[in-house]
Amino acid sequence: MTLRVLSFLICVISFSSCSVVGPYQSPQTDGAVGVELLEAQQSMMLQYAERLSEVLEFQEGMSRDVENLQLDVERVNKLLVSEMKALRDVYHENRQSETQAADDREASELVPAIKQTVLGRYEWVWSDLLGDNLKARIDTGSASSSFSVSNIQPFERDGDSWVRFTVPELDTDKIYETEVLRFAKVRVANGDEVKRRPVVKLTVRLGALVEEAEFSLEEKEAPYPVELGRNFLRDIALVDVAKKFTQEKYIPPAVNAVALP
Repeated sequence: MTLRVLSFLICVISFSSCSVVGPYQSPQTDGAVGVELLEAQQSMMLQYAERLSEVLEFQEGMSRDVENLQLDVERVNKLLVSEMKALRDVYHENRQSETQAADDREASELVPAIKQTVLGRYEWVWSDLLGDNLKARIDTGSASSSFSVSNIQPFERDGDSWVRFTVPELDTDKIYETEVLRFAKVRVANGDEVKRRPVVKLTVRLGALVEEAEFSLEEKEAPYPVELGRNFLRDIALVDVAKKFTQEKYIPPAVNAVALP
């Protein structure tokens, strides 16, 4: 660009030189004056050309600087994008590690509890409804739990199904009442007769376990009035059939207990 401008200026200077001696001047009489004017014009035009060349060079330098700055900005942007991606990856990795660590801690807290709850084939079970302990047989082959009682009498209370019964193992005269969840149809041993058994929900305690489970009420005599099936055990206990009565009887706190000084 500078060479083209300078060429243009040279042409302008040449044109100006030619125009000093014109039809309105006499070369014989005004030759010295014309030469002086031409030299002055040439000097002025050269100064303008030098100044313009400096300006153009400065502009070109500024353009190069701007281009370099743009390249630097692009490099910085790429670096920032790369750093942000790395930070996001590290953040997600840390969150996953924290979540996994929390899951591991929770699992480690649960495992000891499960290992400590080892039940034998027979255990003592406390019923909140009865307010007493009964012998129970742990039956892992049965899906449901059952309760052997006597004198089962269904009735209605406020439009809901209820049942009353007695427990020979405790007291044949005391009557217990509770709401019925539903009636289950059960085929008896001979296979021809179908009976309806009330299903109730009872809260029972076995060692450290406190569970609210469904029990079907059966009117029969059994050495173990309570049978605990898989609906009670689920994944909260292990059963060792070679053992029995591994858990101590539940003793409720005394209602009117007085603290010793």
